[in-house]
Amino acid sequence: MTGITMPALDWDAEDMPTAFRRFRNYVNHVFNGPLAEQNEEAKASYLMLWLGPVGIELLETFSLTEKQKKEVKCILDRFETHCAPKTNFRLARYNLTKLKQHESESHDNFIARLRIQADKCKFGSSKCERILEQLIAGATHEKVQEKLLAKDKKFTLDNAIDLCRTFEANKAHMAVRK
Repeated sequence: MTGITMPALDWDAEDMPTAFRRFRNYVNHVFNGPLAEQNEEAKASYLMLWLGPVGIELLETFSLTEKQKKEVKCILDRFETHCAPKTNFRLARYNLTKLKQHESESHDNFIARLRIQADKCKFGSSKCERILEQLIAGATHEKVQEKLLAKDKKFTLDNAIDLCRTFEANKAHMAVRK
């Protein structure tokens, strides 16, 4: 695995669920890529090395069978449960309403931050609509806000993303022309 950054879980992360989600995603890419040929037991050993001493110590407290300790999915699922907080969806929703686009931040990056926060909010089927609302409220450019506010109820988050990308592309082209 030369040249590949080894996965590592940041046990001191302020947002442990997000840190674990990123860790798990990266681990899955490594297991489906460079380590795809390894058997399940070898992958479980790699996983425990990447989880480090804290992870190894925690694993012993999880009451898993010896068979389960050799199953990557079982180990990851148990650590995910351990890292998942009791969520306060109202606080998560409040934090979503406070998100604003940074001055030099692209709309795609801002929308990614909105999506990550919205995942914590338990919106159900209204999640995309709520993200769209906060995109409008938090966008830095007034012209984007005006265009988004002028759209009807059939206008979707995907439409808004296209509109924002077009705005950014036009802005970049105009800057080059000057």
